[in-house]
Amino acid sequence: PSRSAVYHTDIGGRDVILPAPRKGAWFWIFNQSTDADNLAVKQADGTTALATINQNESGLFFCDADAADDANNGWDLMGLITIAMG
Repeated sequence: PSRSAVYHTDIGGRDVILPAPRKGAWFWIFNQSTDADNLAVKQADGTTALATINQNESGLFFCDADAADDANNGWDLMGLITIAMG
């Protein structure tokens, strides 16, 4: 099944903690901040950093392991992409 979520915050930088690994899952996370706020994307353990997505950037994350294989660290950063939204 496919899931999507949109979060809108107007407060400084935020931690984005990815869920437990599920092979084949992916997230494309956008930071369309009106200020120079950053998103710190982390593995499911909540501490292992994957990437920082700056204002007007997006990050594409892919999971190549199941939780049974790698309980917290199955996510990989595929790339950071500059965006122009508005």
